[in-house]
Amino acid sequence: MIALGLAFGIYVCYALVSITDKLLSPWTILQGAIFSAWVICVWGLWKSRRWAWQLSLFLALAAFGFGGYVFHFTWTFWIFEKPTLLDRMASTLHPQASLFWIFPLVWLIYFSRTRVREQFK
Repeated sequence: MIALGLAFGIYVCYALVSITDKLLSPWTILQGAIFSAWVICVWGLWKSRRWAWQLSLFLALAAFGFGGYVFHFTWTFWIFEKPTLLDRMASTLHPQASLFWIFPLVWLIYFSRTRVREQFK
């Protein structure tokens, strides 16, 4: 699960950088800091550190918030056509969009279980 989390963090940072207008901006620096925090978090999770577990929950909540933004964007952004309910559902369930709200939800559920929580001291 930790390796999947690292891959998800890389994908999130790729998506954040790809929606940034300028190559070097304060947002890009913030995104680099988020990615660095995620890498440090993965290292701490691998070493079973409690602070890394708490940081991973915080980062998963932040990713879930970004997933809410992506969900809203794919649901409402239709320029030249009037979508049906099925079109809207298909666009929000597309893997490029749904990954941003499904994976953090799975992460939060998995790492909130008592058996997993006890591993981090």
